[in-house]
Amino acid sequence: MVAAAYGMEDAIYRASSQHRLWSFTAESLAGVRKATNAAAAAQVREAIARAREKKKANGAAARNGTANATGRGGDGNGGGGPVNSDAGTPVDGCGNGNGPDGREIECLTAEEELKLVRYYCRKIMDIATVFEFPTNVKATAPTFLRRFFTRTSPMTYHPKTLLSTILYLTTKTENHYIHLKDFSSKIPKSSPEEILAPEFVVAMGLRWCFEVKHPFRGLEGVIMELIKVAEGKYTPPSDPQETNPFTPPTPAEWQAKLHNLPPLPTSPHLLPKPRIERAHGKARSLLSGPALLTDAYFLFTPPQIYLSSIYLVDPPLAHFYLDLKHPYPHQSTLLQKLKSIIESCAEEVRKGGEPGAQISKEEMDEVKRIDRKLYFCRNPEKVDLVGVSKQAKRGVTEDEESGTGAGGPAETEKREREVKKRKLEREKSFREGEELFGSQGK
Repeated sequence: MVAAAYGMEDAIYRASSQHRLWSFTAESLAGVRKATNAAAAAQVREAIARAREKKKANGAAARNGTANATGRGGDGNGGGGPVNSDAGTPVDGCGNGNGPDGREIECLTAEEELKLVRYYCRKIMDIATVFEFPTNVKATAPTFLRRFFTRTSPMTYHPKTLLSTILYLTTKTENHYIHLKDFSSKIPKSSPEEILAPEFVVAMGLRWCFEVKHPFRGLEGVIMELIKVAEGKYTPPSDPQETNPFTPPTPAEWQAKLHNLPPLPTSPHLLPKPRIERAHGKARSLLSGPALLTDAYFLFTPPQIYLSSIYLVDPPLAHFYLDLKHPYPHQSTLLQKLKSIIESCAEEVRKGGEPGAQISKEEMDEVKRIDRKLYFCRNPEKVDLVGVSKQAKRGVTEDEESGTGAGGPAETEKREREVKKRKLEREKSFREGEELFGSQGK
């Protein structure tokens, strides 16, 4: 991304965690998504293989138990009856139900994952609207969702299972308090524990970065400046870098330039103030809806995003504002570069569709197809979000603690070494804490 010429605002953004952790080029973002998808696909295949082996072992043990019961004089229906292996049924709802065990599992592609995430971005915005949350909460929730699923695959965690958790986390990070019981009471088939359980996993997926710099406030500043121009009260700041004698246009000249902009095809007789107000409303609608369904936040800065929204609804007005902010001759090269960036950003925002547009039948059919495919390639070890959260907080699974689990002797020995190492690290940390603060028993 190229720096926008808005000095302090852009410098603040570039010092933020959002820019440091969640800013990409289009190529690097595509690379991250492909790497995430490939890693998740490998993990899913391994997890389903482990689940199938465990199911086979349990089935064999159950059949042996039944045989023993029959040999002791049972009628063949005692001891729980014969066990059906259900070879064609998904393991824990997540295996390959289209064929026998061992068949290659067809995982989602990176493109399919992105389509699914985009759909659930719509859903989380709809839920925020039902709660009547303010704009910042409605905008941050889908941003968190897109961030999380940049480095986490829907094959690992289904987006639907995390919507309420991400939305509730958003209310806290955006300082819009709502009691957990009140929140969960409005979410069907949910409990406070289920909402909070994945929060730790989500926070890790967000890389503990809860700051989202939105373009809304910047848009308001642009509109205020344009209204000043329309009133003939705007005076551009002087530029200390301008060495050649140059006098920028006067407030009256800027006012005349604004009045003489090319008319809009749909509203040719609008005066400057109503035109600015029209652009304001339409640009804000773009920012609070379609822009959040795209990669704009990953690829562009907030000033570039809000200027692109104005460009989409009134191109002459957007170009006028850029000219207004860069009136000096030495800024001409930068000005042309900025206009090119704004147009590129506008193309990205345009991918989100029209404000308020409903999802098309074709898109909905595609989402349903992807969701059916996902049913057979979810990671069975990540379905129980409450259990996964407990493991994430402890940093070790129950099987690892007991030294059991899938794999041969070498794998078991490796896990045991890792468990012992973590235990020693925890003990060392505890001893250091006692040395620093003193024992509770003293």
